[in-house]
Amino acid sequence: MSEKDRNVPGRPQPNWATIGIFLILGFAALALARDFLMPLSMGVLLFFVFSPVCRVLVRLRMPRPLAAALITAGLLTLLAGAVAVLAVPLTDAVNNAPRIFNRIQYKLEQIRDPVDELKNVAKGLDELSRGKPKAEPAPPAPPPDAAGVQLPPKETAQDNADKAADAKDTADAKPDGEAAPAPQQPQQPQQPPQPPDTESGLNWLTQIASTTPGLLAQLVFTLFLLYFMLASGDLLYRRVVESFSGFRDKRRALEAMYSIENSLGSYLGTITLINVGLGVAVGLTMWAWNMPQPALFGVVAFAFNFIPYVGAIAGVLLSTAVAFVTMSDFLNPALVGLSYMGLTTLEGNLITPSLVSRRLRLNTVVVFVAVALWAWLWSVVGMVVAVPMLVVLRVLCEHIPQLSGLGKFLAGDAISWSRTQPGDEEDGTEHRPDGQSRLHRSGAGSI
Repeated sequence: MSEKDRNVPGRPQPNWATIGIFLILGFAALALARDFLMPLSMGVLLFFVFSPVCRVLVRLRMPRPLAAALITAGLLTLLAGAVAVLAVPLTDAVNNAPRIFNRIQYKLEQIRDPVDELKNVAKGLDELSRGKPKAEPAPPAPPPDAAGVQLPPKETAQDNADKAADAKDTADAKPDGEAAPAPQQPQQPQQPPQPPDTESGLNWLTQIASTTPGLLAQLVFTLFLLYFMLASGDLLYRRVVESFSGFRDKRRALEAMYSIENSLGSYLGTITLINVGLGVAVGLTMWAWNMPQPALFGVVAFAFNFIPYVGAIAGVLLSTAVAFVTMSDFLNPALVGLSYMGLTTLEGNLITPSLVSRRLRLNTVVVFVAVALWAWLWSVVGMVVAVPMLVVLRVLCEHIPQLSGLGKFLAGDAISWSRTQPGDEEDGTEHRPDGQSRLHRSGAGSI
């Protein structure tokens, strides 16, 4: 906005203090109402994803409530199947967690000793480089001090032998010929073998059992919300459109809703297929390295990759830690972690940019900050929904002229700025970043 536009009489000026207070209260509300807003946001996002599928089933002469029930039941069956497949490996992992931690601690202690030796060598070299001599043993008889007082001489081996002989004579001189009993060393009581430490595993199981009812309640709420939204059809769209007064605003709102539906479905569908391929590649790689439970590693890679940046780092650390425990040397665990990192790097820098639509690419810095913010607000669920929410926000910015600047900020492609040519203000020519020009004619729309 230019200085001339700011000074137009009657134009409302933004109250930044009010905006700041609103943002603070909004973040506080998101944090306090997380147990309700998390399943609500998941249900709305799933509605936008599965709404085209429900519409196709309705076109095939299937009643809309039945189509909604079929989609919800299919999603529930998929989740139940995943839990059934992962139940045994996850249970084994939880039961073996104390042993794994002890093994990691033992490995770290093996590394710590050479590191301490290297530190001592480095310290000695540093002292030599500074010209500081090493400490020598004290001389046997120090010279007298300035006052002429001779310090007591150091005891020799002959003095020690004489003291031992005197002590023996004293012991022989005791009545009844009893010798002095030799000092007995205190015996350490033998401790029974300790059972394996299962306290950590029990704590994990207790935490999981305590959080399971809440997770199940949120899952049920999400599925019911998804069913009701799908069964209601386009009622939500109609209500949103009817909330606007002008025909142009109604059309713009409807286009925004359908654009969100298409963009979000396309984005999540593409990311899901990419994550499936990454999970298969990671599982085969772990199998080639003879790692335990390679299928579980594939599922973990598939799930973790929905979280930008953090998921890849967590997968690399997890694979390296497990390889560090199961393998005897130190080179192969590093190679296992590098293999996982290479696959995620290839996916993030080559495969995903080539398959995801250019219109849906996001600013890397914005994605990182959004993931961190939603992780602070909603933990893991926040990290999962951070990028889909950014996609929805960018689509809205494309259909709301007042948010066009924010949409450019969220864009992931670099914008090549071009100077306004002389006379552009008069003929209405707009130089776009893609090199094309758009002519705005009064009453004729855009060409």
